[in-house]
Amino acid sequence: MNLSIESILLVRLRNEQHAHLMTETLRLITEATPAKLGLEALLPPFQAAWSVENAAIEVERGSLLTVQMGEKDHEREKLYSGFVFLLETNLRHFDKTRQEAAQQLMRVVNKYGNVRRKTNVEATISLRNLSGELQDAGFQQPIAIVEGHGWISQLQAVNEEYSALFNNRNAELSGRISGNVHNARSVINPLYEAIVKRVNAMTELNQTDIICTNFIKQLNGIIEGLKTTMAIQQAEKAKMNKTSSTETKTE
Repeated sequence: MNLSIESILLVRLRNEQHAHLMTETLRLITEATPAKLGLEALLPPFQAAWSVENAAIEVERGSLLTVQMGEKDHEREKLYSGFVFLLETNLRHFDKTRQEAAQQLMRVVNKYGNVRRKTNVEATISLRNLSGELQDAGFQQPIAIVEGHGWISQLQAVNEEYSALFNNRNAELSGRISGNVHNARSVINPLYEAIVKRVNAMTELNQTDIICTNFIKQLNGIIEGLKTTMAIQQAEKAKMNKTSSTETKTE
């Protein structure tokens, strides 16, 4: 019996599993060279469809920059809250000089409202203006009295880091395609199946060599690994359903 690429139900694969299979198939084809596998015509559309699927998955996962933005936003909020707390503490200080310095600075802070309740874009603008104003010469003495220079410079730096991430994230998203993974899979699946059919046809006609044989064996290893993972997932799902059914009957 001739060696052939094993079948696998693509529709049952999770997005990450599906992308893994397509990525490994592309890698193996490239390493074996398309001509040796008779896939010169199928490789370009398959590669293009692979790019679309991976881009769609990235959109669905969410931008890494979005995660970094969230972390940076949390950091600047802590800095802003810390600075406000510093002023509030000095307002209660026994030293009148500290109280007056804090009052002078608090008036500037209050002018920009509660930054924590503003949108991210509004907060970025407010914090930029606030930190910029507090660095004017007229506020250097009161800031020194309450020991707030470090807070102001750090708040300004983190706010600008957030702004840079925001701009980069928007530029990244504007260049991305729509994140519809289902549509992307519907395009690449027939191409993958055509590749499998073409290679298996070569084995039936005894037109394979060691390169083609190794390609089939390596791809089958990946497919078998996915099948094992799917079987484990199905078993776990069945176990959970059984447990849930038992608990329902008990209730």
